[in-house]
Amino acid sequence: MYSTTTRHSQKMSVAYRLMVPNHPVMQEAPEPHPPTTPSGATALAPTYAPAAASAAAIRHQPKSGTVSKQLLMPGAGAETLDVLIDRIGVRVSYEPKASIFQENDPAENVFKVVNGLVCTFKILADGRRPIGSFYLSNDFFGFGLADQYTLSAQAVTNAKVLVIRKSVLWAEATRDAAIGRQLLLVTTRELAHLRRRELLLLKNAQERVGEFILEMEKRTKVGNSIQLPMTRQDIADYLGLTIETVSRILTSLAICAAIEKPALRQIVLRSHSVLRTAIEDQGKGALSNPHSMSNTQQKRSNRSQLLRARRRVMPKTTVRTTVGRTMDRAATT
Repeated sequence: MYSTTTRHSQKMSVAYRLMVPNHPVMQEAPEPHPPTTPSGATALAPTYAPAAASAAAIRHQPKSGTVSKQLLMPGAGAETLDVLIDRIGVRVSYEPKASIFQENDPAENVFKVVNGLVCTFKILADGRRPIGSFYLSNDFFGFGLADQYTLSAQAVTNAKVLVIRKSVLWAEATRDAAIGRQLLLVTTRELAHLRRRELLLLKNAQERVGEFILEMEKRTKVGNSIQLPMTRQDIADYLGLTIETVSRILTSLAICAAIEKPALRQIVLRSHSVLRTAIEDQGKGALSNPHSMSNTQQKRSNRSQLLRARRRVMPKTTVRTTVGRTMDRAATT
C-alpha cells in the first residue's frame, strides 16, 4: 500500500511539473557557447556563430501573428543571406571573355555577381552560341540540382564574382530557416526568368527587341538612359536573331521616335506607348520608315504603268506569253 501510494505521488508530481511552464524542469538548457580560437592560433575554417545565433533568435521568438507575417515576407532574411555570402564567399576577378565554368563541369559552386556583367551560354554543333541569361550586380547564377553545369559561363565585361561552396550554403540553409526561404526565392526568380525567355523566343523579331529594351530598362537604367554593357552580337545571340536584324530594328525604332541612340551601348527610351505600339504592330508599318514605304509603293505603281504602256504600243502579233511560245515550238516540231 505504501509503495502504491508513493508511486502515485511521484506521477502527480511529474504531471504538475509538466503543467507549470516556469518549473525548473521545463526550462531549456542555455545555448552552448560557440567554439573560440585559442590565443595565438589562426582559424582555418569559418565559424558559424552568427547563423546559429540567428536560428536561435527565430526559435525563441514569441508565436504572434506579426512575427509570423514578417518571417513569411519575401524580403525576410535577405540581409542575413547577404552577410552569409560575404562571409563564406571568395571574391574572384575576371577579365572580359574569361571563363568562369564550362558545361559539364562539376556543379560544386554557386556564384553572385558583385559588379560587371556575366552571361551563360551553350555552344551548338553548328557553331552557334545561344546565350541563356545575362547576370548583373547582385544576381545569383549556378543554381541547379544536377551534378554538372548544363551551360557555360563567362564574363562579358570586367567582373567581380563571389564564389560560394554549394555544400556550405545548403548546410547553412538547413540550419537557418530564413536563409532557406531566401534561397528558395532566388531560385524561383531564376526559373521565372527562364520561363519568360522561353515565351520571348516564340515572338517575332520586333517583339523580341522591344521586350529586351523594356527588360534592360528595369535592370540597367541610369537617369533617363539605358546602359547596354553587352555588344550587338551578344544581344542577337540572346534573342535568337542575327546582328543585322537587331541593328535594323533598333534603327527603325529610332526613326519611329520610340528610342534614341546617343551612343553604341546606350539607349534613351523616349516613349513607352510608341514602343509598345511598334512591337505590338508586328511590323505592319509602325517599325518601317513611312517614306521608304511610300517610295516602294510608288516604284511598284510606276512599273505597272510602264508595262501597260508597252502593251498598248506593241503590236498584238508580237505580244506573246511564255506558254504561247512553247506551244508554237511544239507545233513546228
